[in-house]
Amino acid sequence: MQKHLFTIALLVCTLNLLAQGGVAINSTGNTPDVSAMLDITSNSSGLLIPRMTQADRDLITNPKTSLLIYQTDQDSGFYYYDQSTTSWYPFLSGSNTANGGWAIKGNSGTNPSSNFIGTTDSVDWVIRTNNNEKMRVTGNG
Repeated sequence: MQKHLFTIALLVCTLNLLAQGGVAINSTGNTPDVSAMLDITSNSSGLLIPRMTQADRDLITNPKTSLLIYQTDQDSGFYYYDQSTTSWYPFLSGSNTANGGWAIKGNSGTNPSSNFIGTTDSVDWVIRTNNNEKMRVTGNG
């Protein structure tokens, strides 16, 4: 009898998850937002991304585009994988200039018509050190 109850409970949970379209991880009992496959809610803790060395990262078999890890050794930080280039890129660093941004260690493959430092509106561009303005390029030239 207990085996049948467990099977029925498992089936109800599975159907409930399929009907919701996602999974919620929270302490409130709220269902996941309909637009999310995974809905994590917390006021006291965060999401911990897998941490590994570069060597561990490079041993991942057939990584998918957008796979995210935190690299703990040389050039530590968040890295994501891009299948189209079969490369790992620092997240939001701009090392992959095709995906935007500028790297602090230099860039390659830039195109001056699409890769530049500046603004795309008439707002002044300001350079600061120690939060003190050192140079200003005004929007009107």
